[in-house]
Amino acid sequence: MSKKKAILTMCIVSVVTALALIFSFISFDVTGKNYKYMGFAQAIYKGLDYNGGVYADYTAVRPEGMSDEDFNSKLDDTFKRIESILSTKNMNNAFVSKTSDGGIRIEAAAQDDASDVLTTIGAGVLKIRTSSDSTAEVVASGTNILSAFATQIQTSSGYQWGAYVAFDDTATAALKEKTKSANSSSKVTLYMFRGDSESAFFSISVTEQIDGFMFISSSAMSQSYAEDLAIQMYCGSTPLTLTTVGNQVNTIGATYGKTALMLTVIALGVLMVAVLVFFAVRYREFGLMLCLSTLLFVGLMLFLLQTISLFEVSLGGVAGVLASVLMFAALNIIPMEKIREEYAKGKKIPASVKSGYKKSYGLMIDISVVGFVTSILCYFIGTGSLKTFSMGLLVGSLLALFVSIIVSKFLIDSYVAFNRTKEKRVNLKREEGIDEIG
Repeated sequence: MSKKKAILTMCIVSVVTALALIFSFISFDVTGKNYKYMGFAQAIYKGLDYNGGVYADYTAVRPEGMSDEDFNSKLDDTFKRIESILSTKNMNNAFVSKTSDGGIRIEAAAQDDASDVLTTIGAGVLKIRTSSDSTAEVVASGTNILSAFATQIQTSSGYQWGAYVAFDDTATAALKEKTKSANSSSKVTLYMFRGDSESAFFSISVTEQIDGFMFISSSAMSQSYAEDLAIQMYCGSTPLTLTTVGNQVNTIGATYGKTALMLTVIALGVLMVAVLVFFAVRYREFGLMLCLSTLLFVGLMLFLLQTISLFEVSLGGVAGVLASVLMFAALNIIPMEKIREEYAKGKKIPASVKSGYKKSYGLMIDISVVGFVTSILCYFIGTGSLKTFSMGLLVGSLLALFVSIIVSKFLIDSYVAFNRTKEKRVNLKREEGIDEIG
């Protein structure tokens, strides 16, 4: 590598690292805009462990005459549907678990509408009738709903918000029959009930035959109202009726709180300092190059983690980050030690670096693959904190490999362009009696 290219490489990495760290930890108001930028570290979602939240327990109502096998199957389907509902509301960090008595518990970190969602889930299965009479025939139910979400459509007067609801074949056939006469001058009104409620929570005037889906909207419907309506519909789509146990929604205090969060940050900081000091002491000026790539790794990891809704600052998430930092350190130590071995055997510094990295790639990739596979397994077989751990480890294992092989290698090569002979600066030493071999 030429000295000019080496200078350019170091400058680019230094600038990117500085920007990554600035945008990771610094928050500021945007001049001229009513907007405050939040650093990646501040923007990462804080989970139940540190921020508290809410929970609700539900009992699944067993229909009369349903067998144990069918009930358990419906309970599993209900469990999955709840997870889908929470995902639709971007409550990806909520935990859904089965209780010892066969019920279901939902725990959600603190957010504005978490309590409303949990309350709505326990309001009962959605029922669609053609009359406001609660005893009228049920045309379709929530169990027939495949999906429900808020969206916009373009009309002659502009974009309009509404709730999109898709039905399965059974509901589609029934609704097509009931709305076949619907048009702009002869509307068919559908009424939405929840559970055993005697009054409808919403009604819709249908102006065309329903065929598989319906879009519920009006010129005055806002985005927030469309979202609320969609979640009302979707929350009523559980295969089994859920009733809340005790209080509808209960508060969960932060298990560890802000003090523990600060201690966690300090612990991570101490680990980072330890890694940086080790690199600097063990490998000297090579170590300074590794320190720069470590800081870049931290900035990029914080950026990626705050973009992933499944990641949160919890015990599991912190453990995943710790494991990732240690993996990154290992992935950089391996080639450095190989370089020391190659130099001790008589090779010059440039040849030692080239050979050391070449002999390290296989082990570096193996370690990253193990971390990647572990994270995937933890995600699919684990729940709660284990899933959060898997997200931290997944991002960390892939990013650590990339930064170690690409960035760290470029920085080391850039440094070698300026120092090809001074072994003491990089703490290299020949074995006794070994001559330089090129």
